[in-house]
Amino acid sequence: MHLLRVCVLLPIIGMGFEPFSRNVPKDHQDSILTPEFWGTFTGSFGLGKPLGVSNWASKAVGSRARPKMLLLGLAFITPVSAPTLCPTCFGNIPSCTFGAASGAACPAVVVPRDNAAIITGSSTGALKLAGCLAPRFLRMLSRSELSTVTTLASRPPPGTAITFTAASKLKDLVVYLKQGLISKEQLEVAFAEFIDAESNADKKKELRENVKFLMNAADTSELAGDEDPGGLYSWLLGMVVSFVLTGAVVTASALSSGPGTSTGTAKHKVKIPRPKTLLQFMEILNLYVMFFVALGLGPASLITSFIQYVIMDTISVRKYEWGIAFELMLVLFRKIENSTGNKFNLGNVIDEVHLNSALEEATEAAKIYFPLFFRARGGKLQHVDPEADPDHENKGKKEFNGKFNKDPTCRACAVFNSGGKHKPHMLDNDGTCRFAHKCDHWVDDQGPGGICRNKAGKPGHNRLDCDNPRKCDAKVQ
Repeated sequence: MHLLRVCVLLPIIGMGFEPFSRNVPKDHQDSILTPEFWGTFTGSFGLGKPLGVSNWASKAVGSRARPKMLLLGLAFITPVSAPTLCPTCFGNIPSCTFGAASGAACPAVVVPRDNAAIITGSSTGALKLAGCLAPRFLRMLSRSELSTVTTLASRPPPGTAITFTAASKLKDLVVYLKQGLISKEQLEVAFAEFIDAESNADKKKELRENVKFLMNAADTSELAGDEDPGGLYSWLLGMVVSFVLTGAVVTASALSSGPGTSTGTAKHKVKIPRPKTLLQFMEILNLYVMFFVALGLGPASLITSFIQYVIMDTISVRKYEWGIAFELMLVLFRKIENSTGNKFNLGNVIDEVHLNSALEEATEAAKIYFPLFFRARGGKLQHVDPEADPDHENKGKKEFNGKFNKDPTCRACAVFNSGGKHKPHMLDNDGTCRFAHKCDHWVDDQGPGGICRNKAGKPGHNRLDCDNPRKCDAKVQ
């Protein structure tokens, strides 16, 4: 409280003490504000020498005013300041020590920062969420799932060739297994060759023990096998969707937009179900941002900008249904995860990919998983889940037969250009791809938005192997 306010309020407050001063004994009326007391009081607060204190204190003040002056003196005592409130969690995280000691900080800041260092490889250790998120959210990712985050974040692009020798460290080989870069069968064959080529008995024994350890690890742990566990962004989306829909995470099924599950021990794979209502979709987006930031995958501004461009703009600006927006998000996640040399990322994917092509792919997928949006109006509309409908016409009945659309004006096939497996919605009833298997790399000699279409370069090449001399990195406007 400012001194000016004290001077204004204390005389009023002091009036309440006036009746008590009437009963002060005669011999004590002049003892409380002696010149010595007042001089000591003012000196202790740096107020300088008292001006006429002796006469004013002993004569002018009087016995009735002394309680008021005592209150005025007490008002000069500096109050104890309140503890500093954390500007990040506002004191709502129990383990927050912000302001308590030098160097102390809020877990909402420290945990994502430490996780980001582990994700980028600048630090070692295990990811954690405790202290950063509320307990109700911590059950979504167990310790093994947090280990999966590190594995998926650090693995090389799918298809990367891995070479190893008899002298390779077991730790490296286990990591290769977890990342799906080598298989159990590859290890068995390779170590058989190593053992045959080794003449030293002790080294032969060591190699046999090493391969036995690796085989046991592959059989008993949650290591990825030959199946691709998918990328980090789509994997995390599957975990969040499962958590929202069921309150539990399905970890024993393959990461795929199509139907079907795999059996056996839990691996680094997850099924991606679809939300059934707009409210569930909004909750999924909210939790996705929460875990994206807490795991140190990037700042909130990055993922929220992605959601604005991909989800919100698709619904409000492009006028698509929210189910198509969900499928578009998944399509773009996979384009990022399948891009070579980190060409695509969350910040540039919306500008770098063929958005119309991605939207068409998302629309075709939405026809399977969100048929409600495509049915004729009228009658009782209900959502059909192809996973739960064994008679659904698109459930696993169509396989790519190696043929494709020959129309020179047909849109280029996204799977042909980026790799992967044709989805049922991309095939005709006989298994022929509905799109042209032509390179869709940007070129600068075909006008605005021109693509290669194999008009130059090696015949039959796709975008990843495009050697067209007129290819360019950006769309010609």
